[in-house]
Amino acid sequence: MGGGKEPSDCPLAENRALGPRSARDSSHTAALYVHIPFCVRKCPYCAFYSIDSYEQDLLDRFIEALGRELELVRPRLSLRTVYFGGGTPSLLQLHHWERIAKLLGEGFSTSVQEWTVECNPGTLSEQLLVQLRAIGVNRISLGIQSTDDKILQCLGRIHSAAEAVKSYDLVRRCGFENVSVDLIYGVPGQTLEVWADTLKTVVSLGPEHVSAYELTIEEDTQFFEMYGLRYSDEQEELTCRMYELAVDFLGQHGYVQYEVSNYARGELNHIGMVPRYACMHNVGYWKGHWYVGVGPSAASYVDGIRSVNVQDVYSYCEILELGVRPIGYAECLPPLFQAAEIAAFGLRMTSGWDLDEFREITGFDLVKVWNEEINQLLSLGWAELRGSRFYLTSVGLRFADQVAEMFLR
Repeated sequence: MGGGKEPSDCPLAENRALGPRSARDSSHTAALYVHIPFCVRKCPYCAFYSIDSYEQDLLDRFIEALGRELELVRPRLSLRTVYFGGGTPSLLQLHHWERIAKLLGEGFSTSVQEWTVECNPGTLSEQLLVQLRAIGVNRISLGIQSTDDKILQCLGRIHSAAEAVKSYDLVRRCGFENVSVDLIYGVPGQTLEVWADTLKTVVSLGPEHVSAYELTIEEDTQFFEMYGLRYSDEQEELTCRMYELAVDFLGQHGYVQYEVSNYARGELNHIGMVPRYACMHNVGYWKGHWYVGVGPSAASYVDGIRSVNVQDVYSYCEILELGVRPIGYAECLPPLFQAAEIAAFGLRMTSGWDLDEFREITGFDLVKVWNEEINQLLSLGWAELRGSRFYLTSVGLRFADQVAEMFLR
């Protein structure tokens, strides 16, 4: 079932490689990701694993398999955050969520500080939202993507702009006080004016959190077949202007940019340098914390071991019905590579890295190990080093992917 080393072959499994953090037992893993692989229709830009043709029996079988996997990973978990992504988690029916609540166990909702469920407009009902609140979900991530019908059609979304706004209002009426809205920019045919109108509409709705993602055309998507990787200088300039508009406009309306694509309301938490309504689950990823993923294609990172589940819902169910985890691939990451990844992900956050914090987490000195890369970033004006904090400038954040490549070399 996959390549890479088994956990028993990895020295990190014996807690020897990462200094202070490695002394922590893996049962302290605080984040759980649950992948729900079902959609009404596959969006042409989406590279995540999902299927849009299935029977009710498969849904029921999947939920039972998910329960088996949760039982297998439960010893690793001491949860603080849970994130249901997809796919379209809001496609699950009421009895599925009731079953999920039981699978997660008694006392679960009181121990978890943040439980997010991704929802798509066009798949929501008052009954579903009421049940989600009742079982402990306290954060909704709503995939609006755009408030322009032509752009929504281009993206292959199943909802209109009006339906997106109605869905947002329904979420609020059902009592959710922490709502995030997902948006996409850089879409073929999207003008700066259309993007500005979308930002204005979303700000008028007043979500606590906004994720504004630049469209990335990836292989194995319909968009790749349609557009390939053809990006003209003109399109690149327009996309940069859209990014800058989002930073400026959202900032003017009380949203703090705390990561390249993420903005939240609230005063800064000076411990983590993030606003109150930042997504705690994703901050854990960027800070290199351990996490467990369940569901087909879900990834886990615990004790320096990265594993990925099989990317097929039928195989996923079959393997779990045999009583074993459906891991398709696992690898033991060398300590220096772990540190490089953690450095790269953390620099996506506007707060960057406190040098002492980085050393405590990884066991490595950021400035000494990556001295050449850091000096290059400083000379380009892409980064600043002030006291004990190293972070990317507003220009550097725009090129966060290139910065990551520098550290991962």
